[in-house]
Amino acid sequence: MKEITVSKEFEQIRADKFLEKYLSGANKSFIYKMLRKKNITLNDKKIAGSEKLKNGDVIKIYFSDETLEKFTDGRSKVLNCDNKKNVGADKTDNNGKSNNGKSNNSKSNNGKSNNGKNNNGKSNNGKISNSNNGNNVNNNNNNNNNDIYKNKKHDFVKQHIIYEDDNIIIFNKPKGMLSQKSESGDISVNDVLLNYVRYDKVKDLFKPSICNRLDRNTSGLILFGKNYSAVRELTAAIKDRRISKYYLCPVASNNIIEKGLTKRVEAYLEKNERTNKVRIKSNSKVIDENSDFVVTSYTVIDTGTLDSAFNTAVNTALLKVNLITGKTHQIRSHMAHEGMPIIGDYKYGDKRINDYFKAKYGVKSQLLHSYLLEFNNMKDSLEYLSGKKFKAKPEKDMLRVLKDLGLEINNEPGRISTWERGTVEV
Repeated sequence: MKEITVSKEFEQIRADKFLEKYLSGANKSFIYKMLRKKNITLNDKKIAGSEKLKNGDVIKIYFSDETLEKFTDGRSKVLNCDNKKNVGADKTDNNGKSNNGKSNNSKSNNGKSNNGKNNNGKSNNGKISNSNNGNNVNNNNNNNNNDIYKNKKHDFVKQHIIYEDDNIIIFNKPKGMLSQKSESGDISVNDVLLNYVRYDKVKDLFKPSICNRLDRNTSGLILFGKNYSAVRELTAAIKDRRISKYYLCPVASNNIIEKGLTKRVEAYLEKNERTNKVRIKSNSKVIDENSDFVVTSYTVIDTGTLDSAFNTAVNTALLKVNLITGKTHQIRSHMAHEGMPIIGDYKYGDKRINDYFKAKYGVKSQLLHSYLLEFNNMKDSLEYLSGKKFKAKPEKDMLRVLKDLGLEINNEPGRISTWERGTVEV
């Protein structure tokens, strides 16, 4: 018999989904059959499988050792079962008897911190990193990120973590790094953080994951859930727009840009899978089933003029963009459609202007940075994050361009020390 005490990391997961993870070698029909026959119980009662698990619930699996090994793919003796992993306590008795709650692997470290991680299950001791100075690790090409990470894994990760607690990590992704792996040789944010939290695909029931993505050449904040409940709530909060995402980007236009202007723009976006490019449609009469409704709001923080480089004056501006919906290339295409393409964006921008910034500053891609996350009305295990804000300083290439254009970030409401520290929790 196997007895499992569910920890808070698996709160709100359905019992059948939990069992599918634990008994990974068994199919669904077999699991439901065992539930009907009471060979698997929850708190010593028969269950249907649809029940939502709670912290402290006890699951008992009345299998022989051989059967248990078969349906856990031989992992029953190595699955992580301590409080800092996925399952709260795991008690096995070859004679079908309980061992009175004792487990070789379930002892707590009495809440002592280990490298900034607190194993007592509390979530209000998260740490804010002061080490990220906005350095761009992608100085020459996209392979630099891989090389730096391979050579100095721990330093690289710590330098880019904005915030961490028992449930989440907020990571400041450098330009040139993928959010998720696309090819076998890629190193992505997801892979880096899985390694950082010591995820073991053999021993761990749940695989932590990032909950939002950024384009390869867009820098900024990415959310990573360490456990099931965190990933579930982060994903739901993003979908429900309880997490607000703000970006900074310098733009250039032949049109006059009004400082202080705030505008909400709505349109439809259509993606061409072959070219990996999207098209904005403002006329609802031309939309079809392949079009997505998108909403973007932006505020003009500061304005300037790029003189002498061109025959006609080119107006510049720094925008604070609120990504209300989140579709492929939404900000880039929406700003271009507004007549204010992002500087450096060769896919949607003005090649003549982009060539100027490439020659003068080495800018080869869009200067777009996800710099602010605001948490509102968070629920369940992440309720403590409600009302908090986290910022990440832009990378040096963007800061240099903004400085030379005379565009002031500090016109954006907030303390100057916010940018000096690189992060802020309000």
